[in-house]
Amino acid sequence: APAAAPPPAKTVTPAQVATELNQLIRTSATARSEVVNTVASIQNCSANAQAAASQLSGAIATRQQVVRSLQTLPVNELTNGAALSAAFASALNDSIAADQSFRSWLAAITANGGCSGRAPTDADYQSGESSSVAADKAKQTFATLWNPLATSYGLPKVTSTTI
Repeated sequence: APAAAPPPAKTVTPAQVATELNQLIRTSATARSEVVNTVASIQNCSANAQAAASQLSGAIATRQQVVRSLQTLPVNELTNGAALSAAFASALNDSIAADQSFRSWLAAITANGGCSGRAPTDADYQSGESSSVAADKAKQTFATLWNPLATSYGLPKVTSTTI
């Protein structure tokens, strides 16, 4: 019997890839705003520890899902696609590391009976801050690569604080 013909290759246009990448950026941005608000509430000792831990865990899971989705996106269809993907993945992985450190910081505060006024900082907090700085640098690189593409496809531009 003749060999079955391979299924036709799924063709994806650069515009479709850019639109999918924009969705991932929006998903990442939602996680970022949750983390920023949660960390601020921990810092000023107004956080409900259980809710804050849940929000940080949710952000970690969201960002991990975005990394997985990014890995399957045919970014080679985009100009500088490999560099774009690498910068976004780096930003996400650094953000995940920061979220995990902030979650450990919260656990230490909670284990010590909570706080009032201003939360004490520790090595986990410092690690979270360091990872956040690294994520911000990767986000700046990503934005530099993404914004010209976004403009050409009619998609929103980003900054390091909107990813």
